Amino acid sequence: MKLDAENPNDLIALFAHDMRGTLGSIKSFADLLEHTGDLNEAQQRWLERIYANVDRGVATLNDMIVLSQVGSQQLDLQPVEIRSLLQEALQHVEHLILERNLIVQIDIGIDAHQLVCDPRWFRHVVYNLLSNAAKYNEQDGHIYIETWKGNRKIFLRVTDTGCGIPTEALSRIFDKFYRVRGSKTEGSGIGLAVVREIVERHGGSISVESQLDEGTSFTVQIPLSTGERQHESGEELDALDDDSQEGADFTDYDDPNAVS
Repeated sequence: MKLDAENPNDLIALFAHDMRGTLGSIKSFADLLEHTGDLNEAQQRWLERIYANVDRGVATLNDMIVLSQVGSQQLDLQPVEIRSLLQEALQHVEHLILERNLIVQIDIGIDAHQLVCDPRWFRHVVYNLLSNAAKYNEQDGHIYIETWKGNRKIFLRVTDTGCGIPTEALSRIFDKFYRVRGSKTEGSGIGLAVVREIVERHGGSISVESQLDEGTSFTVQIPLSTGERQHESGEELDALDDDSQEGADFTDYDDPNAVS
């Protein structure tokens, strides 16, 4: 990997790669320790904390690498099945879902099952949103995932029934390194910054709604591809030219709550 010492993003990437290797070594030695003999209850508890902190550190470094690269690399846009992105992300957070006994409900709109994106980057969006929905959820809670098409965009919404976000924090939740005070789950404050950066690179936007002790919804909007927009416009013109459409009730797609 060729790096530019004058480029801060390259320095961040180099640091993250080196630290990820260091954390990998720590985890390997922890594995060896676990297999050297029987551990008492306190030792096993400390070992589990080592594993948890190493995993959290690796996740943070991965986010740092993505954040340092996504702004400078060309997007490879292609049609991707949303359900496949969701299934891949859900596999990675399955341990959290099982641990909290969460119920996951998915509603993929019939005309919103596919997204034109760079799958290499967009999987980080889906993973981060689902990971947060699981980590900050309540025991026996729900995660609702829905997609729909409207206003020449594809909408993806992830809703949880967890602890919620304080009103004063909503305006800063996507800022780099911002962490909600008093949060029960530790985080680096990078994940949602990564999500926003990737979504905006795709020409889209992300918003959040939340109520304390009720839950949180993140809604991603991604524009349709040029071909899809032209096709959609053609269908609209055909509908307007058809006498049978006179007096029809057309949905106001400016309302993000309108599901196709």
